[in-house]
Amino acid sequence: MNIKLIFPPTVGYMYGLGFASYNIPPYGMGILSAFLRRHFHFVEQEDLLLNVNYCNEDRHYFKKRKRTEFNIVKLKNVELYPLIYKGEIKDKEIISFIDEILDSISVDRFNLTGFSIFTFDQFLFALLLSKRLKQRIDIPIVFGGAFITLYGQLYPEIFNFVDYTIIGDGGIPLLRLIDYLNNKISIFEVPNLIYKKNGKLIANPKEYYPLEDMPVPEFDGLPMELYRGFETGNNILLPYQITSGCSNKCSFCTYYINDKLEFKSYNKVVTEIRQMKERYNSNIFYFCDNLINNSYDYLEGLCDSFIENKLDICWSVYVKFGNLDSHILKKMKEAGCQWLKFGIESGSNNVLNRMHKGFTSEQAAETLKCSHEVRIKNQIFLLVGYPYETDQDINRTILFIENNKEYISKILIYKFQLEEQSLLCAMPNSYEITKTFPRPCRFVLSFDELKGLKWNKKFKQQEYSARKILKTVLFNGKVHRKYKNLFIFPIIYCLYTIILSNEKIKVFLIRNKILNNCFVHLIPQKFKNVLAYFQGCFIK
Repeated sequence: MNIKLIFPPTVGYMYGLGFASYNIPPYGMGILSAFLRRHFHFVEQEDLLLNVNYCNEDRHYFKKRKRTEFNIVKLKNVELYPLIYKGEIKDKEIISFIDEILDSISVDRFNLTGFSIFTFDQFLFALLLSKRLKQRIDIPIVFGGAFITLYGQLYPEIFNFVDYTIIGDGGIPLLRLIDYLNNKISIFEVPNLIYKKNGKLIANPKEYYPLEDMPVPEFDGLPMELYRGFETGNNILLPYQITSGCSNKCSFCTYYINDKLEFKSYNKVVTEIRQMKERYNSNIFYFCDNLINNSYDYLEGLCDSFIENKLDICWSVYVKFGNLDSHILKKMKEAGCQWLKFGIESGSNNVLNRMHKGFTSEQAAETLKCSHEVRIKNQIFLLVGYPYETDQDINRTILFIENNKEYISKILIYKFQLEEQSLLCAMPNSYEITKTFPRPCRFVLSFDELKGLKWNKKFKQQEYSARKILKTVLFNGKVHRKYKNLFIFPIIYCLYTIILSNEKIKVFLIRNKILNNCFVHLIPQKFKNVLAYFQGCFIK
């Protein structure tokens, strides 16, 4: 069977500093492609996130770049969400925009189209593309990916133009779905499948597939040269998964749903990394594990395997505070580790305790120092606006940043969201909150603190806290001596983010050709390394 796999665009840009975020081949789609090709199916991959959202002034995928940008901003209007869910968008500009995207890819010669969906913004775009595709040709459409696995059940109306969704790992379910479409098996034999029958949604039994059986991803057919970026020394940043699961039970997170910890064999990891390194001519890897240090012993053995086999790779990965000491950090550095990503969330022990993070700010500071001392760079993630977080807690976070700025290379600030499937959402009384109403995206809910702020005040507090921390990061944070005199960048960036925080202003500026979302490419070349340095120092 001929299968078209699509990684959708996103309706939201990571403005200003996030341009490199699109510059990585889609891992899940690469795994599916490898699995299906192994079973003799023809697969063509399409990375529309790269083609539509990746801002490159030297590439012209669409006739009118500014119109593309205007329509992307337009789709962020929450009032359009219900219409997108139902497939009832009538806006001629948006429809023309979707047609332009579909015209840029070939879908006519395929028997099945699959969308690999990682985020909500991609979900919206996938719905727009699917609805228009159904109006053009009668082709089965299947949705899968992390977002669908977690939240797909919240959008039953999409089955008016989406035929199937797959929950969890998609390889074998997609293979069985192809067998069903070829009249080889009944639809009831397709595991992890959700579909509509006689007006009702049917969910087939779930099956589990071992991580060890996962094939090495294949990115053949994707424009690999376009994934090269100046941050990686003009190499391709290659994604690869070594372990799965998370041993933490953070109250705000949805990762706890998959509490089964799995570890690939060292031989498999070394063999597949070597294959990818040679095949794509790059030694830069991003290990897309939830946490690489769920097991100290496994991590040490992994590093030993990298060293003994002389893999000669550079890599970054997410880690938790814990299972990291000077010994293992030195070994990680020797094995090629360049960046560690930590979810510290807060510098306040009170907030960390309420989150069930399992460490103190003092322990976090010590780990960051140890990592820095072995010349591994640290990126930290902060979460502001958690229930009952106070201005005093924010001040402690700011103090943590100031005290440890020597050890922190990048910071990413998120505003807390009460998400479906999280422990907070499942047990609101235990955390002294009450859920009020779903937000337009449905998987995020507003909330009141039972003994504190109502949602309208909590929302304002989140905005204030995020900007307060951002101001500290940009104006008081440590900047490499090479860039210490380039003081104008933080000012430009702050103005830029303030402008882009207002949807009406964005639409007006883009419509009147005052603002170009390819802003980063208007900055002189000598400032681009500053952009790279500050990438991540923005609010999402």
